[in-house]
Amino acid sequence: MRSRGFTLIELMIVLALLGIASAVLLMNLGPYQKQSTRAFETEGLARVLDSEMERMRACETYACISALETQTATTAGVSAPAESWVRARVKRTVKRDADGTVRVRIEATAPDRRGTQHLEALLRVMR
Repeated sequence: MRSRGFTLIELMIVLALLGIASAVLLMNLGPYQKQSTRAFETEGLARVLDSEMERMRACETYACISALETQTATTAGVSAPAESWVRARVKRTVKRDADGTVRVRIEATAPDRRGTQHLEALLRVMR
């Protein structure tokens, strides 16, 4: 009479094959995890740049822009912590033109990244 179940050896072989397949799969997911982390940081820096530029655009006078320019260069991202999740070092550069326009360049760098992202704008302010 023949039994209908699997033997213990067959079950052990299947479990070993599943273990090997899952180990290979986890080893191949490493580069995707690094890319995901990099994209997460890039998006966070973009949010920091956008919020900093919005603060500059909200200014209507040179005095307001000068006050923002002289703020501490290191921030926790933005004024409201809920707007970004990346800590970044922010550098603001402001150049005034004779026609009443202001060229603003904002650079953001995450502490653990080598690259820098920047955003430039031409603003018109009242004298």
